[in-house]
Amino acid sequence: MKTDGTVIGQEISEDSLRKVSQAIRNHVTPTIYPEIQVEEFAGRKVIVVKFHGTMRPYLAYNIPRIRVSDEDIVMEQNIYDEMIRKRNDFENSWERKISKYKVEDINQETFEDYLKRAKEVGRIDFDDTEPKKVLEKLELIDGDFLLNAGAALFCDTGINELQMAKFASNERLTFTDIRRFTGSILSLIKKAEQYIIDAMDWRVEISGELSRKEIPEIPVDAIRKQ
Repeated sequence: MKTDGTVIGQEISEDSLRKVSQAIRNHVTPTIYPEIQVEEFAGRKVIVVKFHGTMRPYLAYNIPRIRVSDEDIVMEQNIYDEMIRKRNDFENSWERKISKYKVEDINQETFEDYLKRAKEVGRIDFDDTEPKKVLEKLELIDGDFLLNAGAALFCDTGINELQMAKFASNERLTFTDIRRFTGSILSLIKKAEQYIIDAMDWRVEISGELSRKEIPEIPVDAIRKQ
């Protein structure tokens, strides 16, 4: 590819892909695990490398660089130091700490539902469905143990707590119902949606030939899109 973005293309073989993979593994730090594919642009075959990570800055040949216009220039020290500080703050956050839960502790139904919905909306573009491989790609696992973020998303634990109530008036002094649940974040989202659907008012309209139509106080689709 030219510096202006024009695709030139190249002759690609299995050896080409292997060399790209080895170059990335040997010369990019921290280590990354990209997707390497052959795609076609304007009738020309090219090697496409896709990668998402949270360990910025990444160095090539031990040099931090930044893209400016059509050039890769060496990153200034103050920018590099700031990115390192942000990375360390992220790595020390609660979500990145290792939990006591393993892959076998995840709720399989919740996990499969998440994977299906994430692929449908384009949040995930890889084909793996095996839990450990997916968690590795999402950076939610360390060895055999889930990070806290992974456990909170997929495990039925007491990490997350959801409390919901229906109040008698806008003053919020008296409630007519209150519920408390624990579990994975994704399962609690479903419980919250269902609680609202069950708690809100519905009206019935009867039209021609005594057909019955139930209309919710709030459109159900609007609840599920929040």
